Amino acid sequence: MSSQGRGSVLRDLESLYRLGVTRGLSDGQLLERFASGSNEIARQAFSALVERHGPMVLRVCRGVLHDASDAQDAFQATFLILLRKSRSLWTRETLGPWLFQVARRTALHARSKHARRQKHEQAAARERPEARTEASRDGLALIHQEIARLPDRFRSIIVLCDLEGLSQEDAARRLGVPVGTAKSRLSRARERLRARLLKLGYGQELGLVLLGDPGAGSAAMPAHLLAATVEVVVDQSSIKSLTGGAAATLAQGVLTSMSLHSLAKVAAVALLGLGMTSLSAVAQRRTPDGPAAPNAPAQQKPAQQKPADAVENEPGWLTLVPRTFQLRVEVQGVFVPVVLQVVRSSLDTGSRFLKLAPDGSLVKPGDLLFELDASGQRDLVTKAEINLNESRADRQKVIAALKSAELAVAEARENATVEEADFDARIRAAETAIQDDEGRLKRVEAAQKKVEGRSLDSAVEIASLLDINDRAVDARRALAQDQIELRQLKAKKSAHARFAAPRAVAELTLKAAAAQEVVRRADENVNQLQSELDRRKRAVENALVRATAEGVVVYSPGIPPMLGAVVPPGRPILQVHKPGAVKLAVQARRSVIKEVLPGMRALVETGGGLHVEGRVKALSPLNLVGDEMLYTVMIEFERLPFERLPAGLTLKAGDSTGVKIITAESENTLSVPLTAVYRGKGRNNEPWVLVRKRGGGVEIRTVELGRMSVGEVEVKKGLEVGESVLVDAEPEYPIAHQPAGMQ
Repeated sequence: MSSQGRGSVLRDLESLYRLGVTRGLSDGQLLERFASGSNEIARQAFSALVERHGPMVLRVCRGVLHDASDAQDAFQATFLILLRKSRSLWTRETLGPWLFQVARRTALHARSKHARRQKHEQAAARERPEARTEASRDGLALIHQEIARLPDRFRSIIVLCDLEGLSQEDAARRLGVPVGTAKSRLSRARERLRARLLKLGYGQELGLVLLGDPGAGSAAMPAHLLAATVEVVVDQSSIKSLTGGAAATLAQGVLTSMSLHSLAKVAAVALLGLGMTSLSAVAQRRTPDGPAAPNAPAQQKPAQQKPADAVENEPGWLTLVPRTFQLRVEVQGVFVPVVLQVVRSSLDTGSRFLKLAPDGSLVKPGDLLFELDASGQRDLVTKAEINLNESRADRQKVIAALKSAELAVAEARENATVEEADFDARIRAAETAIQDDEGRLKRVEAAQKKVEGRSLDSAVEIASLLDINDRAVDARRALAQDQIELRQLKAKKSAHARFAAPRAVAELTLKAAAAQEVVRRADENVNQLQSELDRRKRAVENALVRATAEGVVVYSPGIPPMLGAVVPPGRPILQVHKPGAVKLAVQARRSVIKEVLPGMRALVETGGGLHVEGRVKALSPLNLVGDEMLYTVMIEFERLPFERLPAGLTLKAGDSTGVKIITAESENTLSVPLTAVYRGKGRNNEPWVLVRKRGGGVEIRTVELGRMSVGEVEVKKGLEVGESVLVDAEPEYPIAHQPAGMQ
């Protein structure tokens, strides 16, 4: 292979490697990599974003703009806006919903510019022969318009699943909600969207777009458009302002519009003395396709009956009234049966049914559930009795060995005392002998002195002197020997007291301790065998099981409820369920349910608009997931309103549902949705809302926020009862609050 070809292969491999890395990253991580990485890393990161969301963005642009060139300019302008907003943009896992709003805004802006072009261009565009495509695009634009009007939680799931083609599991992961919640939101969003479109006569286009029919406007993104867009964005990333090209001009215009006012969907820009009444009228209409047409006649709507205490809220506006504010945790749970009795096989061997109650039968306390063949267990009882008797005999032997070892220790201590007394007696005798030797030596020496002072004339006198001298020598020798013996006795006594006697006692004590340990193990063995024997005897007695409560018999999977069927040892055989009763089991991370305590109220969705109130019964740790503990929360109900359930709806074990656990609540509290609260825009990062003035017009007002719940936040200062705030006006503004674990 040539060096040029090898270099090309290496570059391809490097690109493939980097693309593989970026595919595993979230949108937020890709934005961070684009903002902080080198040119090549930034290019790869933004290319991954364009490849991930480009088809949806192009589809939205083509739905609004019929001219392919205009649609591509709007496409590139959308990602140029993302470039300028990337450092201040708040996102969780996905940019899809945000890009949908920006792409639609950009396409509408481009369409407004296109409307001001020469009339012959518009006429030429309308005379194209692609009638079905134009009609489909008009329908698709209407669908996108209605999607944009959906609340944020519904719009996000529609964009991810139906416009970007994500699975419900992937969409749930990107939105940070349980899969069951995502499925429920998608179903409700589609139903709401379908109802709106059917009223407008566009139900067919809805089906097409949800099914991904190419005729409904789904567009594959050309490779050259992907490359050109990434190239334009990378080139513009080092420039403070967007310059050059139709896409850059369009993006700059949209950015300017977004910066000049926070009501692009609410009111046209009113400057230099425009009447505030006109501004208020435009803001109230909030047509998503652009500014409201002047002098447009108001649509007459049929009068509807409202409850006496209902508050009339205009579209996009929320009138504040005191209400009960609830801090709650929204999670997903699964209905489980209320188990009154669980029965396992108590036998240590496989067995068979001799008698049994039918599966699904209703039993009362004392009724027979089943009887097992315990013949094999009785053989085990006999063996256990033999083992116990042998163990008891062995225990008696080791007890005798222990007693012998203890006697040896006592004997060694007694011997040490006796030997010490013997040393004392011998030392006293040696001391007495020394005293005698010293007295005799003194007498002999005295006799020597007498004899030596005289002249010895006879042989007898000389012999007497010699004898005296010999006796003196013997006396001195005896004294020296006795002194040596005394020193030796004292040394032996000391060595015996310090070493020999303690060593003998210690050795025998260790043997006694070892014997005691053997006895302890023998006792444990006897107790263990006794427990085993008692257990096996109870197992024989428990081969016949009766019901302890009134309920329905439900056999465990793998246990055939028939006579003679094999029952494995130790396996669960059946449960007795409380008739018509269920409870809810929820599994959630500790960070999500950290405020949940036993006794708290829980509202459970049962379908058909019906909510059942329960109570948190218990929380118990399940297992460790990463470095966080997963908990099981049990919710019980005093009574389930089966008689009020919609036709065909039942609550049964295995069904999943959403549940709201109320952790705290306060009366007469003002609160607003999170989508009504913003930060930034030169207000020292303080939270603010858009409030409609009494005389018309809109003002930006700083507020002091309190506690946050799912989707709403308490307002402590800054708003009064009866005032109206704007909800979900600017999707590009970062939401002020988003509690951790919110679903």
